[in-house]
Amino acid sequence: MLTALFLMVALCVGGGLWLGQQRFAQDHDIRELSRDIAAAAARYNEAQRMRMQRQRIGAVQQLAETAVDGTTRGVQELHRGIASIPFEILEGIPETRATTRIVREVHDVTADTVYGGIRGVNRLLGKGLRRGIRANTSPSKGDE
Repeated sequence: MLTALFLMVALCVGGGLWLGQQRFAQDHDIRELSRDIAAAAARYNEAQRMRMQRQRIGAVQQLAETAVDGTTRGVQELHRGIASIPFEILEGIPETRATTRIVREVHDVTADTVYGGIRGVNRLLGKGLRRGIRANTSPSKGDE
């Protein structure tokens, strides 16, 4: 009877130790899983923050491109208006009319080419910047 009691106590203690060891292993696994989840959440939050930054940069880039284009058009119109004053005066004089028309045409074509070039470079730069921003938007390069 004493042997049976001793065996019963030994089984209970052994079972308790085994359960304690299992509980310790589970707690360790839970802590490790918790760390993995926290690291994944941190990576996700950083990816979201970077995505938002790229969106802001894209919006600023678009605004700057639009502003340069609009300003260039405004300056071109102002330039043409100011340049037309002496041309109109000279075209009003019969002796200088023919030459002034030629000079005015050369001036207008040259000015339009220069301002068009500025707008073209602005568009190309904007396109390149948008590509660069998109290329960094996601790890998957297939979205470009």
